[in-house]
Amino acid sequence: MVLTTSSAPDDVAGAYQSHVNAYVTKPVNLEEFEQAVQSIDSFYLDTASRPRT
Repeated sequence: MVLTTSSAPDDVAGAYQSHVNAYVTKPVNLEEFEQAVQSIDSFYLDTASRPRT
């Protein structure tokens, strides 16, 4: 996963060509940033399935 300030189309395309799972552009507003991080946390810890180890 990439968390970055860049929303440039070439950066997004390059990240997915490098096989990232997700590309998230960081909001500059602190409250929006915290909400984005909480959403990522919730998705990866509560929603996504992972193989058992």
